[in-house]
Amino acid sequence: MHMQSKLEKEKMKNIAMQMESAWLSQLAAEFDNICYQYTVQLRPPILQISHSTRVLGSWTAHSRTLSISSYLILQHPWRITLQVLKHEIAHQICSEIYGDQKNGHGEGFKKACSLIGVDHSFQRAAADTVEALSTWQKEDGKAPQQHILDKVKKLFALGQSGNEHEAALALQKAGNLLRQHNLSMAHLVQSNDLTHTTIDTKKQRMAVHLKVISSILDGYFGVRVIHASQYDPYRNKIHKTIELMGTRENVAIAEHCYYFLEERLHTLWKSHQGKILGDRRIAKKSYSLGLLAGFKEKLASEKKVSATQSESGDASTEKALLKTEGMLDVFVAQRFPRLRTTKTKKMHINPDVYRKGCARGKKLHLRQPMDSGQEQLLLPQRD
Repeated sequence: MHMQSKLEKEKMKNIAMQMESAWLSQLAAEFDNICYQYTVQLRPPILQISHSTRVLGSWTAHSRTLSISSYLILQHPWRITLQVLKHEIAHQICSEIYGDQKNGHGEGFKKACSLIGVDHSFQRAAADTVEALSTWQKEDGKAPQQHILDKVKKLFALGQSGNEHEAALALQKAGNLLRQHNLSMAHLVQSNDLTHTTIDTKKQRMAVHLKVISSILDGYFGVRVIHASQYDPYRNKIHKTIELMGTRENVAIAEHCYYFLEERLHTLWKSHQGKILGDRRIAKKSYSLGLLAGFKEKLASEKKVSATQSESGDASTEKALLKTEGMLDVFVAQRFPRLRTTKTKKMHINPDVYRKGCARGKKLHLRQPMDSGQEQLLLPQRD
C-alpha cells in the first residue's frame, strides 16, 4: 500500500514537471511574439516557474531571471498570465534598454509598458501580486486618474472649436495635463468606455461558419473583430479565439449575437438534417453558410433603412462616431500592432440546402440581451 502511494506521488510529480516544461516553452514563445509584435529587441531571459501564491511574477536583473507563478497560470485565464508577463518584460526593458536598475514603477516603467501594450491595470506597482490582481478584478478595469482624463476629454472637445486660437489653446492644455500626470493617449483611449473580450472557440482550427459570424459582427455591430489564439495550460493546446473590441455596449451585444447564432445554427440544423440526402458534412456546411447569408442580408436591409431615416441626423452625432472610430483604431493597434488579412479557400456546397438555409436565415430575429440573472431566450421569429 505504501509502495503504491509512493508510485502515485512519483507519477504526479512527473506530470507536474512535464506541465511546467510545457508552460516554459509557451512562455518563451509568448516572449518572442511580444518582442516581434512590438518591434522590441531584447535577449530572451532565463524563464522559470515559481510556486508563490502571492508574488505572481518577478524580474531579477542581475541573474536575468523572469519568473511566473504556477498559481497564476492555473487559477486565471491565460490572457491574465500574458499581462503579468508583459509587466515583467517592461521591467526587463527598463534595466536592459533604458539602463534603469532600480526595478521601480516610475516614468521609465510606464514608457516601457506603453511600448509593449501593457493594459493600464497591470502598469501599477505590485500589479504582479495576488492582492493587486484581486483589486483589478473588483474594479473591472476602470481607468486610473479618471477625473484627469475627463478634463482632457473636455479639452479635446474644445479642440474641435471653430475658433482657431481657442482650439489650439485647448489642445495645448490637454497635452500639458497628460504630461503633468504621466498619462498618455493610451490611457485616454482606455478611459473612453472601450473594452476587449475574448471568445474561446475551444478548437484548434477556425471553422468557416465562425469566420462568417465574425464578418457579420464586424460589419453590423460596431465592433472590431480579430482572429487570434490562446494557450490552454491544462491541455497544453492552443485554441483559436475571436477577439471583440469596441464600446462596452457594442461588445456586449456582439457577444450575445455570437452565441445566438451558434445556438441557432446547431438547433435549426438538428431539426433540418433528417430531410437531407447525400453528404451530410457538405450539407451541414451549406445550410450553416446559407442561414448566415440570409441573416446578413436581413441586417444589410435593416441598415439601409436605418441609414435613410438618419440622413437628416445632426453633424455632432456623426462627429462623435468618427471620434470613437479613431479611438478604436488606437485601442486595436495597442493590442494587435501587426495585423494581417487572410483569404478563405473556396468550398463545395450543396446549392439547394444553401438556399433553404438562406431563406431560414432571413427570418431570424435577434433579441436584445437581458439583464444578468434573467433567463435569455434565444429564439427565432415565428414563421
